[in-house]
Amino acid sequence: MKKAFVMRKNTLLTVVITAGALLLAGCRAGGDFTGREYMPDMAHSQAYEYYTPSRPVMVDGQQINLFADGKSAREPVKGTIPRGFMPYHFPDTPEGYEQAGLQLTNPYNATKAAVLEDAKVLYNSNCAICHGEKGDAKGYIVTNGKYPAPPPSYFEDRVLTLSEGKMFHSVHYGKNMMGSYAGQLNKDERWKIIAYVKQLQATYLASNDSVAKSTNATADDIYNAITGVNKFYTKGMSFPKTVAATGSTDGAAEPPVVFVESELDKLAKERRELKAGEVIKLNNVFFATGKFDLRKESAIELDKLAELMKSKPTLKIEIDGHTDNQGDAKSNLTLSDNRAKAVYDYLLAKGIEKARLAYKGYGATKPAADNATEEGRAKNRRTEFKVL
Repeated sequence: MKKAFVMRKNTLLTVVITAGALLLAGCRAGGDFTGREYMPDMAHSQAYEYYTPSRPVMVDGQQINLFADGKSAREPVKGTIPRGFMPYHFPDTPEGYEQAGLQLTNPYNATKAAVLEDAKVLYNSNCAICHGEKGDAKGYIVTNGKYPAPPPSYFEDRVLTLSEGKMFHSVHYGKNMMGSYAGQLNKDERWKIIAYVKQLQATYLASNDSVAKSTNATADDIYNAITGVNKFYTKGMSFPKTVAATGSTDGAAEPPVVFVESELDKLAKERRELKAGEVIKLNNVFFATGKFDLRKESAIELDKLAELMKSKPTLKIEIDGHTDNQGDAKSNLTLSDNRAKAVYDYLLAKGIEKARLAYKGYGATKPAADNATEEGRAKNRRTEFKVL
């Protein structure tokens, strides 16, 4: 009796195990059969591409779109940006490049060990292959002949004199053979790399600049002298001893320039002929305060004017200088005349024939706005050219 019960129990167990095995085998996917799934709509949700027409959904036998316009998602409102993203407002133009150099400041200081360590890793991962670990333009693909146009060394004069803002602009948009790194590096990572490049330059200058050696300036002294808003290395500059590593020195003597839309760019787009007597304002010509020395940022605007004159061989112009009414009228007249002559001399140096140029200063005699306000006085301090 007991033996028969055990046999029936074993037989039942065998049947259950066999049935279970067959059931599991039947659920297995293979060939064109996807297998059996529990709640398949949860395991494989319907995929939708953003902002594309959606597949209708069947509800109680009725075909319904997700949204009335047939799209699968709502478009973000105008001006929406990713969380944590800050837009970059400087355009990829010569003016934008100069403006970035004048206004951007690096939030990171490579004299701090934690910043330097992180920046070095980023630099070696993204830049050293071309620029070299030491910044001497001897990266792997350069020394192995894989790069037809080697990048400049960070220790060349033209690179030593670059401000951090200009470097950031170049990394953001790309420069010459170097493409943009905005897609590979976020804003903070780009700034850290630039801080590291400046540290490489400071270390180089500590051993190679005659003034630095004569004053025993350390790399940190030099770093703090050549970084900050519109700060850069110039030959013969002094390197004050570092008291606290701030990443910058005192502000520049001259206020930063502000570029506005150039009237010359408008002329280039319009492709029209200039009429005799027409007056065009040179919006981006800048002088040292109270002087007639052209600031270097003026070169962009004046080079455009030189190109305009070369493209129109018969064009003759008079450069006109104007001031506000502050101070002595005679001094203002002299200053405006000298400023007009400075532009005249620049164009001569660019190869424009003397016979096609004239200049004149008007002082405060031809105001463009009311001198009662600073805004009005700023509009009156201007340089223009008149078609002859």
